Amino acid sequence: MKGEAVSEVEQKREVVTWQKARASMSNGNCIEVASYGGGIAVRDSKNPNGPTLFYTASEWQCFIQGVREGDFDDLISGK
Repeated sequence: MKGEAVSEVEQKREVVTWQKARASMSNGNCIEVASYGGGIAVRDSKNPNGPTLFYTASEWQCFIQGVREGDFDDLISGK
């Protein structure tokens, strides 16, 4: 979403449907994702008014594929 004014992003943020993983902890230690502008928006569930990251659908698909294939398993402490 490069070039989009922050105020426009802030206004649109309120109309998207944010989702958390079912495995999300009740203490808020999770991220939330939403479909946004043909891509994916990501925010910290503990700070919903904080910064939001935006990814293209292609970037998100590559990330999800990497998660499914275990590419990031070594980043989890204790593994």
